[in-house]
Amino acid sequence: MLRADKYHQHYMRTLPLHHSQKEIYACDDYADFELTLRPTYDFYMKLMSFGNMIKVLEPKSLQEKICKWLDKTIEVYK
Repeated sequence: MLRADKYHQHYMRTLPLHHSQKEIYACDDYADFELTLRPTYDFYMKLMSFGNMIKVLEPKSLQEKICKWLDKTIEVYK
């Protein structure tokens, strides 16, 4: 489950990340999308390329993995 901010939700609708992508909820501020897939390295990198425009809501394990990678990225720049 991913949450796209108000600027990125249109992009997610027009260029889905995966064929299983479904929009679950939308409002002016964000839209939630559900995807059913087995994440690959390329998928992780795609998520990270969106920066703060996308938030992983579920599963928690994916959210934690992305957080760890982002923490390591921050460390590189300290």
